[in-house]
Amino acid sequence: MQQREIRQRGLVSPHLDGQSYHYAETTAASGDDQTCAFLLPPFDELLVAYRDRSASLDGAYNNLIVPGGNGIFNPIVVIDGRVVGMWKPVLKADRVLLSFSPFQP
Repeated sequence: MQQREIRQRGLVSPHLDGQSYHYAETTAASGDDQTCAFLLPPFDELLVAYRDRSASLDGAYNNLIVPGGNGIFNPIVVIDGRVVGMWKPVLKADRVLLSFSPFQP
């Protein structure tokens, strides 16, 4: 994967494999080596409305996130900017548990 970055007016615009991506410079690099993880809801902006989701999602798992390509997205687990699995709430009488389905062990 070849990467080239352009910085201007507070934006970082990396070019990866012929694609341009743009985001705020303040969130581009935290400067630490800690892993960053998120539980994102269905229809989160990370994946919705993109024809090519390969910057965040391995194409082998696309049908798990959008089953049957029907436009209905499942909630996702994101670690260091990559979708690595799915999650869902499990409602109990007195609490809510989280169920995780990672793509790989």
